[in-house]
Amino acid sequence: MLSTTAKGNEFRDIILVLLEAAGFQCKSEIRADFKKADIVATRVDPFDGIQTTAIELKNLARNVNKADCQEFIIEYGRLVSQRIFSRAWLIAAKDISPDARALIEAVPNLRCFSMREFKRALLSFEPYLSNLADTYDRSSIEKYYISPQNVTGDDMETVIGDWANSSSTTPVVIIGRYRQGKSTFAKHISAKLAKQILSGGNGRVPLLVPLGEIYDEQSVDGLLGKLLASQARVDGYHFKLF
Repeated sequence: MLSTTAKGNEFRDIILVLLEAAGFQCKSEIRADFKKADIVATRVDPFDGIQTTAIELKNLARNVNKADCQEFIIEYGRLVSQRIFSRAWLIAAKDISPDARALIEAVPNLRCFSMREFKRALLSFEPYLSNLADTYDRSSIEKYYISPQNVTGDDMETVIGDWANSSSTTPVVIIGRYRQGKSTFAKHISAKLAKQILSGGNGRVPLLVPLGEIYDEQSVDGLLGKLLASQARVDGYHFKLF
């Protein structure tokens, strides 16, 4: 079993990997005045120039409450007001209570994120998912859609939904004859999963890729770049971060 220190270091290293993949230059355990920041991340903003972000990590086994944040607000609020850092973030492994969030974000240039929120802030799929859902809703598919079954009689919508919400790394392939509804099912299930995430769910992000695009672009990084950067313009997309 990992010690508390080891768990904290593991959490810090995960955050470092994400930040560096997003284009930040990072250093850990950096002392500034009276405070040692867990991470200091620097990136050049095209409008505001160099932005230096001090990051405090909370790898707690429970949600972060208001009492957990008071020291962060006092210490980092002072460092930011003195312009030692441009801004400061608190990143928590679990969720952050509404009171704690309100307390932090009432202070200029202080922000807080749960781990899930932080990953979505670095690579935001929301516009893509909204478009996926809206495109489906504008189509006439729902009027004639019938959920297919597999050869054992299981509802495929349930099968794929369970897989999408699991941690399985085994891929699922759907095989069927021409005009049996594979493309229609793909559009339906991707829109359904998109709506689940947009409403706060934690499942996998669906990416709907027409077969013609796989034929045109056969490398994974090229295919994703075409879909997410050229067509959907997902903010912050980079293959390494993905």
